[in-house]
Amino acid sequence: MRRQRIIVSGLIILALCAAARAQEAAQITFSGKITGPDEAAVEGADLKLYSITVDSQDAERYLIELCGQARSDAEGGFSFSIDKSNTRFIYTCIGEKEGFSYGWRTIFQDGQPLDIRLTEPHKMIGYVQD
Repeated sequence: MRRQRIIVSGLIILALCAAARAQEAAQITFSGKITGPDEAAVEGADLKLYSITVDSQDAERYLIELCGQARSDAEGGFSFSIDKSNTRFIYTCIGEKEGFSYGWRTIFQDGQPLDIRLTEPHKMIGYVQD
């Protein structure tokens, strides 16, 4: 009887370890750094990660899905962890912070760094006509 309990306990532990490992494998992480025009880290920038796929019904139509949102830390670092089931062929990360123009980076596979540089804001010149 004692031997059966030990075997059952061992099987339960193995099953829990396998489930934890499967959960780890089901996640994919993207990380990077956001900097300004002077290459200094930008703290508090808002970042959004989008996945882009070609529509299986219409090759001229793209499906864009928001996968994650993050805010940069004091060193400009940020990361996204998304479900592997949401993985797509192309990812675009867009960063923004007041006082800068938008910055973005498109990657074609996971594992590539998402380093983004924001630029000086552009001044709009002209007038609005009705």
